[in-house]
Amino acid sequence: MDINCLYLKACQEDKAAATQLFHSLSESFWILARHKGLDRHESEDVVQAALAKIAKSYREIEIKSSFAAWAQTVMKNQTIEYIRDKITYRRKLAEVSEAQAALRPSSTDLDLKRRLKRCLVQISRVNPRYARVISLHSQGYTTEEVCARLKVTTNNLYTILSRSRAALRACLEEENLADE
Repeated sequence: MDINCLYLKACQEDKAAATQLFHSLSESFWILARHKGLDRHESEDVVQAALAKIAKSYREIEIKSSFAAWAQTVMKNQTIEYIRDKITYRRKLAEVSEAQAALRPSSTDLDLKRRLKRCLVQISRVNPRYARVISLHSQGYTTEEVCARLKVTTNNLYTILSRSRAALRACLEEENLADE
C-alpha cells in the first residue's frame, strides 16, 4: 500500500495502518541513512530520531501535498543534524585533546624537575636550612609562616633565601655545563 494512503488511514486511528506506516518508513529511512555513509549504529540513531519526530507530530500537522515527501524531509533534516553534531563533537574533542597536550609536561620540564631535585639534595647535604627555605617558599608559605617555622627574623630569612637561590643557580649551571 502507498505510504500516503497508510498515512491517511493512520490519521483516522487505524492502528494496523500506523504500524505498517512506521515499518515502511523505518525500512526506507534505514536505506537512506546507510546511503549517506552512516554506520549501523549511527543509522539506527538517526532513523529512530526521525521516526520519533514523525510520530510526535504526524497527526497534528496538516500536509497538503505528500506525506512521503514531508517524512523524507524530516529524515534528511535529522541526518544533517546528526552529521553536524558529530562534526561539532569531533572538533570539540580535538580541541580538548590539544589543550590536554599543551598541559602535559614536556621532556624539558621533566628534565628540569629532575635536575632541580638533584640540586636540592646536594644543597641539603651542604646546608639543610637552605633546602628547607627553598622548599617552604616554593610550597607557597608566606614569609611570616617560614620565619615562624624556622625561628628566624625576616631579614635573616631573606639572607638565607638569597644564598640558597644562589646555591641552586650555581648547581643548575654546573649541571648544564656537565650536560654539554
